Amino acid sequence: MTNALCERSEREQLAWRHVVDLAIDRNVTLIPVVLNVELTKNIRRLQSSERPASKLKDPDVLRGYLLIDTIQRPDVPELLVMDATALSPQDAASRIIQHVEKVGEWAMPATKKHLNMG
Repeated sequence: MTNALCERSEREQLAWRHVVDLAIDRNVTLIPVVLNVELTKNIRRLQSSERPASKLKDPDVLRGYLLIDTIQRPDVPELLVMDATALSPQDAASRIIQHVEKVGEWAMPATKKHLNMG
């Protein structure tokens, strides 16, 4: 699943709580991934004609979010924070898969610790 949940938004905090609760209820591992992208490249991606209409497309809205908030980063050892600025989607996906495979060797099922932000 993908999202860009902000730390200061109550609605987005609630959304993350639902994800964590679902993982706990299902007794599965939850591996958060945060992709960072340099702003100018992020804006180019945002305005791409291939971007679904349901997703954010206005660069001014993105800039506004970045001025007042940050993306949630759960303080768990499973977390992957990756700069995807120079990566193709295939390369980014490959790195995420490698991380999931590595973490899957030792990670335990999700707990309420996934609600703590670092």
